Amino acid sequence: MQLLPAALRAFHTLQGALRSHQIAWPSQLSSDAYLPLPSPPPPSRPLSLSA
Repeated sequence: MQLLPAALRAFHTLQGALRSHQIAWPSQLSSDAYLPLPSPPPPSRPLSLSA
């Protein structure tokens, strides 16, 4: 099972990169990252796709 350690290593590498760039992530952003996309899409998109 090398998949989980590799994923954790990649996650910590990403965290380190974000920390080195001093990017501050608000707590709202981290919680919103796990939410699905907003259910009502913009009305112009389905109209342009169907037309």
